[in-house]
Amino acid sequence: MANGKNCELGPRTLTVQLQSKVHFICPNTATVLETSLVGVQPADMYENLWLLYGETAFRKCDTSLDPKRRLLLSCNTPMQLKFFPVVFAQFTAEPNGLVFEGGQTYYFIGK
Repeated sequence: MANGKNCELGPRTLTVQLQSKVHFICPNTATVLETSLVGVQPADMYENLWLLYGETAFRKCDTSLDPKRRLLLSCNTPMQLKFFPVVFAQFTAEPNGLVFEGGQTYYFIGK
């Protein structure tokens, strides 16, 4: 994951089993866990969550390099709790739903 401005934090990995569910939560004032003397500025909490299929786009922190990229969540209301559940399923009944194959690597980036 990136921190919304750059990718210097480096990648984090998570191995999930098929049918697992992960909730991605937008940054907001209620969920910030860092201590700060000046407080967290809502203007710093705007970002988008992208699903990338290519490692190059992820490593370069550039979503435009992946033609198959998908915008999953737009975090544009930092004063409200907003989240997006992802089920790592091989099949879906939803039109244009997310499908994941076992043994593959997928990349999520907040930018």
